[in-house]
Amino acid sequence: IDVTYLSSQGMFVSFFVCWFVCQVEKFCQDHNVRIKMPDVCPPSLVNGFSAILPLAFALIPLYALEVIISTSTGGTMGICSGFMAILSAPLNALVSVPGMFILMPFAALLWCFGIHGTMIIMSVLMPLMLQAATNNAAAFAQGGYDALVFYPVTLFGCVGVCGGSGNTLPLVLFGLKAKSEQIKAVSKIALIPGWFGINEPVTFGMPIMYNPILCIPYILNIIVVMAVTLVGYKVGFLVPGFVPIMTLMPMGFAAFLGTLRWQNAIWDYLMLIPSGLVWYPFFKVYDNQLYKKEQEALAAEAE
Repeated sequence: IDVTYLSSQGMFVSFFVCWFVCQVEKFCQDHNVRIKMPDVCPPSLVNGFSAILPLAFALIPLYALEVIISTSTGGTMGICSGFMAILSAPLNALVSVPGMFILMPFAALLWCFGIHGTMIIMSVLMPLMLQAATNNAAAFAQGGYDALVFYPVTLFGCVGVCGGSGNTLPLVLFGLKAKSEQIKAVSKIALIPGWFGINEPVTFGMPIMYNPILCIPYILNIIVVMAVTLVGYKVGFLVPGFVPIMTLMPMGFAAFLGTLRWQNAIWDYLMLIPSGLVWYPFFKVYDNQLYKKEQEALAAEAE
C-alpha cells in the first residue's frame, strides 16, 4: 500500500517536473545560456559543463518550493504529499454512490491520456476500502452475512472486474477472432494476463490510450458494470467483502476469498456480458479500420 501510495503521489508531480525541466533546457539552449569551454576540450567535457547551468536553473526553484512547503507544514509534507493533500479533499467528498460514478469514469479517462488513473484514485480510496472491510469483518463475526453493510467504495472494484482497468477482457476475447492481424496478435498475448487482471498488453498494444474509438467503451463500460453491480448488491445476490485481498489473482478468486461466497466469485464472469455488449460495436469499427489499412499496405507492397 505504501509503495502504491507513493508512486501515485509522484505521478502528476513528475509530469510537471519533466515539463518544467524541458522548458528550462530549451530556454537555455535557445539563448545559448551555458558555460563555454575552449574548443580544445573534448566533447564529453564540453557537454558536461554545458548542462550545469540548465540543471541549476531547474533544480533551485524546485528545491526552494520543496523547502517552502516542508517549512510551512512543519516537515509533514513535501511537493508530492502536498499535491495529494490538495487532490484528496475533493476526492474524499466523492465516496457516495453518485460520487463513485464520477470517480471511476474519471480514473478511466486519465488512463486514456496515459495516466494511471486507477492508482491515483486508489491511493485516496484505499484507507476507506480497508476501513469498510474492517468494519464488515467485525460485523460478520457478530451477525454473519446479514450484518454486512454496503459501503459505496466497494464499487471501486468495478473499474477492473474482468480483465484489469477498463474491463478489457471482452475486447481481448473479441480480438481473438478479429480480421486485423494486429488486434489478433495483441489479443493472443493479452488473454492470460487479462484473466489475472493485467491488461497492459492490450492497453498499450491495441492501443487504447489516445485512441478515441476504444477510449469511449473503455470509460462507458465501467459505468454499465457499476450500475449492474449496484443492483446485485441491492437485491442481495452480492455481499460486501470483509477479507482484504491485496494481490492480483485470476478472475473470481479474490472475490471468493474476500467474501467466501460463490455468488461473488461468478460475478466477475457474468460481468463479461454487459461489458462485452458495450465493447463489441466499437471493436468492430476499429477492427474494420485496421483491417482496411493492413490490406492497403499489403496491396502497396505487392505493387
